Amino acid sequence: MKTYNKVYITSNHSVSMKYIAIIFFFLLLLIPISSATIYDFGTFKQSEDINLIQICSSCTYNNITAILYPNSTVAISNVEMTANVGIFNYTFKDTSTIGRYLVNGFGDIGGVDTEWNYEFRVTRSGSSFSYSEAIIYIVILMIVVILFLISVYSIFNMKAKNIATIVTLVLMAYFSIVAILYLSWQYIDNCVTIIPAIANILQVLFIISLAGVFPLFIGLFVYLIEHATRSTQDKNMKDVGYSDDEISSFNKKK
Repeated sequence: MKTYNKVYITSNHSVSMKYIAIIFFFLLLLIPISSATIYDFGTFKQSEDINLIQICSSCTYNNITAILYPNSTVAISNVEMTANVGIFNYTFKDTSTIGRYLVNGFGDIGGVDTEWNYEFRVTRSGSSFSYSEAIIYIVILMIVVILFLISVYSIFNMKAKNIATIVTLVLMAYFSIVAILYLSWQYIDNCVTIIPAIANILQVLFIISLAGVFPLFIGLFVYLIEHATRSTQDKNMKDVGYSDDEISSFNKKK
């Protein structure tokens, strides 16, 4: 029987690690990787105007042939950029959609018509993670998830019900949830542009989890008082001659 339990636990552990690895690699796939051929103009905040700039001291004109939405549909086409001493500008106002936009244009660089293009990103926050920052976020997130799993497992598999240990594990589990929600919200908000609605959901859940901190502490405080009262009562009953079984039966009836 002991050998069977060891095999069963090892099997569960292997399955858990397999799922953690799958989640890790899935998150890696969501990390934005910059294109090697298209210049990245930057990241901007949703619904704010963007000044699209092309600098060319030898140009007499620069025109935008098309700006494409993240879903590759055309936002605008064939517009002139305003010239100001070698700096050509066009103010793009339609940035309500989150994702990557592609800008195509051409100008007479040195008297020769030359095509150019670049892309820019629109996020809710107006910021985005670099590849290294995204990796760090994923690693921290996975560590917090593991801490959460360890704390939950320990709570339900403790042999000795030590009150201090229980309270510590409950706090660890709860604040791990808060951290997981925050890290997931920030990661998706700054990295994943294809599912922006999830960032909204995670933000709401994070705020709710923060609001639950005060009730949690109140509940733990009441639990500690109740536990201290019961311990004192059990000690008094034992002092007057009650057995452990009688004390246990009495507490169950309550």
